[in-house]
Amino acid sequence: MVGEDGAWPPRATPLEVKAYMASRLDDIERYLEEQLAIGQHPEVLKAIAYYPSAGGKRLRPVLTLAVADAVSPGSSWRALPFGCGLELVHNFTLIHDDLMDKDSVRRGRPTLHTVWNEASAINAGDILFALSFEVMTRTEADDATVRTLVQEAARTVFEIGEGQQWDMDFEEVEPGGVTEAEYLRMVEFKTARLFEMAAKGGARVAGADDALTEAMGMFAREMGIGFQIWDDYLDIFADQDKLGKDVGSDIRNGKHTIMAIRTLGSAGAEDRATFLQAFGNVEATGEEMEAAIDVMQRTGAIDHARSMAEDYAARAEDRLRALPPSEHREFLRGLIHYMIARDH
Repeated sequence: MVGEDGAWPPRATPLEVKAYMASRLDDIERYLEEQLAIGQHPEVLKAIAYYPSAGGKRLRPVLTLAVADAVSPGSSWRALPFGCGLELVHNFTLIHDDLMDKDSVRRGRPTLHTVWNEASAINAGDILFALSFEVMTRTEADDATVRTLVQEAARTVFEIGEGQQWDMDFEEVEPGGVTEAEYLRMVEFKTARLFEMAAKGGARVAGADDALTEAMGMFAREMGIGFQIWDDYLDIFADQDKLGKDVGSDIRNGKHTIMAIRTLGSAGAEDRATFLQAFGNVEATGEEMEAAIDVMQRTGAIDHARSMAEDYAARAEDRLRALPPSEHREFLRGLIHYMIARDH
């Protein structure tokens, strides 16, 4: 995938990206299974493994490993515990998010709190949270680096919580009361910071200096923001079976996505009223949802979201110039566009 002269070649194709990710999954899955089997209570072990065992792309640990090898080939095995620890963080946040959002489907299966109960789901999330940091301490690096990684990961979880609170706050705001800047701050904290931590962790373990570590963090942060904007787009346009969750839930739950913000800020009175028939209405009919999406199209909100996601992708791609040519760098370039052009 890399030209002999080290030039900036065409990025990896979607098939190459998938093949690279697949080549990483065996080690990741094996390690996660080992960590999730440590415990005494059989129902607890079933509950904490419920989301991880449902699959998922494992984007965060793959990102950690790829960045580590892009910085110093062959160093990814030392970063594996850190990447898997972040995957457990991700899964614990999904458990709690589903509870807060009252979602019924995740990764094509009933959500954890609907299979067990809300109290057991909270407990499972708490246990995964604790386990994630125990796993991170097994990262193969010197004590100072591990201490920095755990400290930064803890701050990242703090910021994820702030992002989640902003997200919930937005649901209480009157329609149109959230700005794009406020939305982007929420997305940065709730979603992008965990991607940023995955990349920075891989870079640190591989011995990157502060400048390269920060460049990798910014690459992943911008990719993560684009990823979330695209995820909001998929909430409307993806096939539910492929997406693995309720399509249109963002509109019904009154979430101020980029598309909703643009629609509410630019729609005429009649279109705004039509959109509000579905926005924040959990009982919205199929016809009301279709009408709301038509309003989004007419106001240009859909095109605006796509353009913004593509802009973040371009900015993230430019950060990768700090890395030397390698198949790992080209995977990271391909990953940006795989994440934003995906259909689920």
